[in-house]
Amino acid sequence: MERRHMLAWLLIMMLWILSTKLGSS
Repeated sequence: MERRHMLAWLLIMMLWILSTKLGSS
């Protein structure tokens, strides 16, 4: 199992959510 892949996905999701929030406001 690749933990790096999971961690990368979590980071991408966090960055996407942050960018979405910043874009909305």
